[in-house]
Amino acid sequence: MRSVFSEFFENYLSLDSRLGRTLFPFFFKPGYLSSQFISGVRRNYANPFRLYIFSSIFFFFCFSGNINQGNEEAISPVIIENSELKDFPDLPIAERESLNKRMRKSFIQELNSDSNSTFAEGILSLPGRNQKKVLALLSDSVKNQLPFNADSIINESTAGITYTTNSDGPIVDFDFEEIDPYLHDRSYTNEMLYDSLTKGQDPGIIMETIYRKGIELSRSDPRAMQKQIIGNMSLAMFVLIPMFAFFVMLFYYGKNKYYVAHLIHTIYLQSFAFFIFGFAFLFDSIFDFKEMNMFLILQVLAVLFTIYFIASFRRIYKEKRWALLLKSFTLIGIYHFLAIIVALGEILVSLFLF
Repeated sequence: MRSVFSEFFENYLSLDSRLGRTLFPFFFKPGYLSSQFISGVRRNYANPFRLYIFSSIFFFFCFSGNINQGNEEAISPVIIENSELKDFPDLPIAERESLNKRMRKSFIQELNSDSNSTFAEGILSLPGRNQKKVLALLSDSVKNQLPFNADSIINESTAGITYTTNSDGPIVDFDFEEIDPYLHDRSYTNEMLYDSLTKGQDPGIIMETIYRKGIELSRSDPRAMQKQIIGNMSLAMFVLIPMFAFFVMLFYYGKNKYYVAHLIHTIYLQSFAFFIFGFAFLFDSIFDFKEMNMFLILQVLAVLFTIYFIASFRRIYKEKRWALLLKSFTLIGIYHFLAIIVALGEILVSLFLF
């Protein structure tokens, strides 16, 4: 192992190696490597595309590990929560078991409040919209025994859930937000839920796709979806970089530089951002920064990147101060706008293909 590490550091990280000669100007001389590449001095430094790929792998590895660590901490308290209704004197056992399967867990927690000694009191303690949804789940015999007119409350709005049965099994009529009770109940298939949502009508190919995918995603493991979205985000950056380089070319069209020069400059900028934010997520995973501390660190790094961004443009394009600042901040705004568009597109594609 000592020989392996010795050879690795000698070939790749020594000051005489291409990577070794690249690291210092890359981190501390913004725009220097880009200007060298544009001038034709390329053999002395690491290939910018390889540097980008390495920084991208490093960033998404650190970011993914940081997100997964946060998920483990967030999931543990949810698992131990009581997700069943407590025993109410005015609620039959059979009805209670039925509600445990079909009612949203958040409703159960509200009904189980210590201040609710009866099921009827629990219903009245809910917000009006939630009262309708819970009452719509009850059988007629239970609704008739309540000390208030349940049907009049339900009829105030058509929103809510209705539950019936036929020869083929249960039918549930719900809004998308009402899928929660069926997330872990595999006695209801996706097809059954879709048929109930559309009430046997043809919503058209677009809405059918949205309904079916919405049901499927709502019943899927959120961590698996998150993993796919993060995994594909690195591919989305390959779309963002050439788009942003095109805008840089438009802003500096009079500089007589080819598009490839702007592309290489953008690649170095993105690689620098990947490295500094990747290190932030790596250290957060190791030292477990507080949420507020991590927010401040990210803000400081955003300012650092802005300074790096402006300094690199000054070195390459040699503009006057005010013109440089105006164009730089405008391009940063364009970059953020493009990043949002690309990220949203990537999320939609990832969810559609999930």
